[in-house]
Amino acid sequence: MPVRVEDGFEDEFPGSSARATECFLTLAYLGTAMLASLNRFLEGFGIPSYTGFNALAVLAGAGEPVSPSAVAQRMIVTRPTVTGILSTLEKRALVDRTAHGSDGRMHLVRLTVTGRELVRQVLPEVHRFESELFGVLDEGQLQSLLGMLDTVLERLNSGGTNAPG
Repeated sequence: MPVRVEDGFEDEFPGSSARATECFLTLAYLGTAMLASLNRFLEGFGIPSYTGFNALAVLAGAGEPVSPSAVAQRMIVTRPTVTGILSTLEKRALVDRTAHGSDGRMHLVRLTVTGRELVRQVLPEVHRFESELFGVLDEGQLQSLLGMLDTVLERLNSGGTNAPG
């Protein structure tokens, strides 16, 4: 159910838009709820989190051992964040780290056989999960939603707002 603001919102906050605030809060709630639901879904496969699965998928897509910084870049997270994620996956024997051939300070990360099999099993299930979630919308609604989200993302990425950051 969409988040709603109180009547008189725009009077209390001049220059605001009640609908814009409702959209912002509803999208934030939706994103949080979707990730929580996906995390519960992934736990059923023994995967600790969406970010852990994302790292596994990045490694599967790479097809070869890669540096942790390459994983971080592809996941759009910081290097320290990916270090923690990879440590958790390594403890579960889903990835392993090996010394870089020419740079003794670096390590490369790769999927273990177990990790590769898990990604192969779970990835189609994640896509079914997404399809079921958005199955309440028809193709035209999905296209419209994507177009609207793209417009807002372009605005955000262009720095066209006075938002912090």
